[in-house]
Amino acid sequence: MNRSHWIVSAVLLAAPIAFTLSSAHEFFSVDWVLDAGASYDYGTGRPDFTQGHPFIPFTERHPTLGTITKGSILGVIVCTVVVMMASRKRHVSYLGGAGNRPPPL
Repeated sequence: MNRSHWIVSAVLLAAPIAFTLSSAHEFFSVDWVLDAGASYDYGTGRPDFTQGHPFIPFTERHPTLGTITKGSILGVIVCTVVVMMASRKRHVSYLGGAGNRPPPL
């Protein structure tokens, strides 16, 4: 893989990394709030010591980030397949291809 393929892969992996970090940050925030005896208000992202709040999944509250993450992962897979196919095609052409064999000695 040349430099441009690494750059494309890094850009495409930015969304899944952001999704993972955001989800992990919220997970630890909720854990801290519950350990303190409060309820976590998923709408505001703050602890609430007066009333309980229902659980709202992360992907329901951030649907765009989830969609971008899925698209980015698909993009990385497609990019990897294209690079592997191009690499394989170059390798065959370096060998002279199947129909360009030298005559026997």
